[in-house]
Amino acid sequence: QISRNSLGLNPETGLYRLIRLNGNSLGNMSVYNGKLENGKLVLDNLNDIPEGVPALRFIYSRSDNTSGFEQLVDQSLDKGKTWTPLYRIVYSKV
Repeated sequence: QISRNSLGLNPETGLYRLIRLNGNSLGNMSVYNGKLENGKLVLDNLNDIPEGVPALRFIYSRSDNTSGFEQLVDQSLDKGKTWTPLYRIVYSKV
């Protein structure tokens, strides 16, 4: 059930790529592409999903005190025309 994530930045284009290996689905891999928008890292997999499969969008933002960050995940059933909140995770330093 362990998922592995790898995040990188292409310095030439300024675009980010998140590669997620999902342990729940026999090693399926998803690729999310995105950029910084208003101080938030916004990534989606609209270019990496087959027709009829829900798309996901990850939004990362720093908390005010920089000891953690928030991850919002939205889902789209219409190729990104509309997004519905799926879950919110808050990470904080212990």
